[in-house]
Amino acid sequence: MGKQGFSLMEVMIVVVIVGILAS
Repeated sequence: MGKQGFSLMEVMIVVVIVGILAS
């Protein structure tokens, strides 16, 4: 994993997952 930061799509996916888990 030599990536620096996240792409917009990955951020969106993480936000959706966290939102589901937090609900």
